[in-house]
Amino acid sequence: QLYGADVVNAFKVGYKGRPPPMQLEHPYWHANERKYADLDPSEIPLTESLEDCMKRAMVLYEEKMKTDIRMGKNVLVAAHANSLRGLIKHLEQLDENEISDVSIPNGIPLVYEFDSSMKIVKRPNALPPLRGEYLEEKGLFRAVLKREKELTAARSRYDPEYTIRNLLQNSSHSSIDQESVEQFDAQLLPQYQQQQQQQ
Repeated sequence: QLYGADVVNAFKVGYKGRPPPMQLEHPYWHANERKYADLDPSEIPLTESLEDCMKRAMVLYEEKMKTDIRMGKNVLVAAHANSLRGLIKHLEQLDENEISDVSIPNGIPLVYEFDSSMKIVKRPNALPPLRGEYLEEKGLFRAVLKREKELTAARSRYDPEYTIRNLLQNSSHSSIDQESVEQFDAQLLPQYQQQQQQQ
């Protein structure tokens, strides 16, 4: 509501852009949640990009998951889509643009298999650019992606002439720092143009 669907979508699919920082007095400030009670408030980020989230997720992958996989254990990762996208970006060695196009549908498991040297073994029903395979009833994944595309199309589309800078300069919300504005200007327009070329 505050920033519009296109801006929020840029927060979701971009790699480096960060949403406006959470205000400490906000009623949803996550440091107030019981699960973070053992953390010092300075350890809790006020805002986070996919890149930031990926750095946090990679610590868990390197220190715990990788060891378990090497021992032949099955590892189940249930996480927020952004954490999963960061992990997939690392495993698949995708660049910033490629990971922006990867959809992570809710509730459909994505299975990866590794060889003894921790290289991904491509699954028989993998959908490029991924080598992992979604476990699904036949056609479910494509139906989910189609529905997501329909919902996205129903929202107001991003106008390349109406950049994030214009939107924020005309907004009453001044909590976004200049670096974030510049990152969005640099990222949204190329993404939009790439999407337009693919249609």
